[in-house]
Amino acid sequence: MKPFANTLFITSALLLLLSCSKDSDGESNQKAYFPKTISLAYGSGETVLYQLSYNSKNQLAQMTIERNSLDETTRLISNFDYNDTGKLVNISSEDVQSGSLYNFTFDHGVNGTVTNVGFMIDDVEYDLSTTYNESDEIHYLIEGDLANLPTEWNLDPDGQLIKIAISENNYTLQFSEGDKGVFHYLKPQNALVIWHGLMFYLSPFELFFFSQHDIALIHTGDAGYLFQNKIWDGNGNLVSFQVKPNVLFGLTINYVVEYETKNL
Repeated sequence: MKPFANTLFITSALLLLLSCSKDSDGESNQKAYFPKTISLAYGSGETVLYQLSYNSKNQLAQMTIERNSLDETTRLISNFDYNDTGKLVNISSEDVQSGSLYNFTFDHGVNGTVTNVGFMIDDVEYDLSTTYNESDEIHYLIEGDLANLPTEWNLDPDGQLIKIAISENNYTLQFSEGDKGVFHYLKPQNALVIWHGLMFYLSPFELFFFSQHDIALIHTGDAGYLFQNKIWDGNGNLVSFQVKPNVLFGLTINYVVEYETKNL
């Protein structure tokens, strides 16, 4: 009976190893969904197309924004650079039509916080001061001689933006329960949220601050932007929705999102 027992033991062990191997492969091949294109159609007829690409570490590598109004088309191309530890350290943007160049640099502390923000337009450097503190929330304040300053960010401990004050305009994000946001799989970085608030202060809700959460409402003063008519695909990705301002003559924005599949 010993040979039979030994064979049974070896067979069981092999089955166990194969089972573990399959589980391991399943974990290593976990699928993630990153927005590849985000198309916006305003009630005014203006359209905006965001095209996004990612590096091998699933970090945002490039973003192109093409904005088409009734009489003008603009194109902005932004490239994102990271250091060896994965922190975002530089974002360079080019306005294709005008040739203007915008460059942001970020210094980081030992705990990963942003300690300094540098900004240049066409090789002209602007003096900015960065203040950081943390209690129940993460708080950044940037001051300087720009129209959108001072700007303040309040983030939760997971790095998700919950409130931003741009000059005299305040935006507070209210989230839905349980559903994934468009950027659910994009690892949050304070530098990316800060850049978005500084660079796109005239239409900051268009990319909803790279939030991983599904947004229900963005409050701004007495007004607000309601996220409605949401449709998810079979993988739980938000593929279309509307953003409707609750102000007189406010323009509804229709969104369509396409994703690319990557391994985590």
